[in-house]
Amino acid sequence: MMSQSLTSDWLGPAPDVRTWLYADAYLRAPERRAPAPVQRFWWREPGLYLPLSCAISRNNSQDLGLDNPTTGGAYTRSYTVTSSSDRSLKVGFFADQNTDSVTGVTYAGSAMTLIDKTFVPGERYSYLYVQLAPATGANNVVISVSPNCAVQAFAADYAGVSQTGMPDAFGNNQTTATSISKAITVVASNCWIVANLRESAGAAATWSNAITTELRASSGGHFADSNGTVGTGSQTTTCTFGGAVAMSMEVASFAPSTGGPAFIAAPVVNLEYAVRRASYW
Repeated sequence: MMSQSLTSDWLGPAPDVRTWLYADAYLRAPERRAPAPVQRFWWREPGLYLPLSCAISRNNSQDLGLDNPTTGGAYTRSYTVTSSSDRSLKVGFFADQNTDSVTGVTYAGSAMTLIDKTFVPGERYSYLYVQLAPATGANNVVISVSPNCAVQAFAADYAGVSQTGMPDAFGNNQTTATSISKAITVVASNCWIVANLRESAGAAATWSNAITTELRASSGGHFADSNGTVGTGSQTTTCTFGGAVAMSMEVASFAPSTGGPAFIAAPVVNLEYAVRRASYW
């Protein structure tokens, strides 16, 4: 008697498996069919590339000092930016002049961008500037003023900051009172907030609400930040003094960078089904 066999251990797409099952039904009588072995198929669903949010951190801060530029109207101070990813430099200062005397601010020869400025009538202007991706190492902050006047400045640099859409939100306020507050509407998640303040008495300051940490204080100038992330929506910065003072304040939030896309792997899926081994003679 002539004998031949047809067997399959093939693991493939479901339609082909059904073809083998149908062939088996025709080729073999039901009582001659072998038990159906269980075959396992494993595959991974497509993954996702999602933006990965980075955490902001403060690298350094410095009181740049009070100076009255007498040559060329340029206040010049050295500041060292730490080498890090997605850097941002903030410079807050006031000019000892009751007119808007600042004509430009640079760091390492590159222009900084004005976030906001405030004026208390009969007092002084205060300013908050930013530069994204500043040069690392020691370079000069140059504040040009005309006419010449004294300048008191502070600087701080941060890592993990978004390199677009700066600032996230900002605002200013001015008053003569024992405290000053400003609310801004924070848009992005995990922002930090920074504040620059000028007051007339050279008094000690107490920060509350969104701002928790005073970085530097000198000659009536104050520079502070949230020292961590804040929530989205309305966030209020408050600064309080022991007595009434004339003061102005600029506040800004800045968002974290998203870095590169991160691959999020989908779970492995296990599929089990029976595949018959068909044989006949």
